[in-house]
Amino acid sequence: MDYGEIITRAWRITWNNKFLWVLGFLAALTGGSSNNSFGRSISESQFMDNPQAAAQVGALVMLLVCVVGIIGLILWVLSMIGRGGLIDGVNRIDDGQKVTLGEAFNAGVKAFWRLVGIYLLAYLPLILVSVVATGLLIILIGGFVTASEFLQNPEEIGAAMGGSIGGIGLCICLLMCTLIPISIILTMITEFASRSTIIHKTGIIESLSHGWRIFKNNFVSIILLGIILFVLGLLIIGMISAVMVPLSFAAMIPVFTTLSNNNNVGGMGLAYLGISAMCLSVLLALLMSVFQTWGSAVWTLAYKEFTSKASGLTSAEKVA
Repeated sequence: MDYGEIITRAWRITWNNKFLWVLGFLAALTGGSSNNSFGRSISESQFMDNPQAAAQVGALVMLLVCVVGIIGLILWVLSMIGRGGLIDGVNRIDDGQKVTLGEAFNAGVKAFWRLVGIYLLAYLPLILVSVVATGLLIILIGGFVTASEFLQNPEEIGAAMGGSIGGIGLCICLLMCTLIPISIILTMITEFASRSTIIHKTGIIESLSHGWRIFKNNFVSIILLGIILFVLGLLIIGMISAVMVPLSFAAMIPVFTTLSNNNNVGGMGLAYLGISAMCLSVLLALLMSVFQTWGSAVWTLAYKEFTSKASGLTSAEKVA
């Protein structure tokens, strides 16, 4: 495999077909995370004295959880559609066809349920292992709590706690050492299975079987390509950080200047912060969309290279 040719060809497709960046943005939607924290504005005694307030806060929390869950589900659906659209768009462009954003998006919509089935079925073993591990962890903690009730000596309690924590930590380390390589293998299989179901319209089971055969027959090439992309990804993320961090500090300079002069940040200052944050977020989303598009294109072209080799055709013969 000519790694340099595939990587550069993927970049040409990415740069010359900028509508793919929209699909790259959708595909990257579930890559981020958000954290929410709430201050305790009402004390426990106030909750006890005012059950109505406690009920209102509980209802608000439940509503917030539902809203976050719905938004997360919508983002996940769009992300899956974006992945499918990227694969279809890159494949058709590489074959010399003309494709629009709408056509690629519709291809992602049509393949949505097959992609969902591929990912759920592929990661089912990890899900089951996680459930079993969580159950064992709960049992271990419950056993420790039960045993501590019968131990009166603090030294015995400390020794029991240390042994339990050590045992749990060892189990977690062993589990992680096992799951990390398995998750990498499953990721590679699902990458190729996704391309099989979109490019060749194969079913869920057949796509997974095809993905496994490609991974097994091209193990060394896939690992080397993965390492190359990992290193390039670190370099690209470093370059993006080198752009975003100075811009973020530059955007904060007026605010720091105002605060250093013992002045309050008024409405204009808050508006400036909001606009700056929005502009930086848009820039970051654009950069990550390009990165996501290029990475997906690399794996799509690699998949086509592997399937062409298996059928005895070169890329040039297949295009011709």
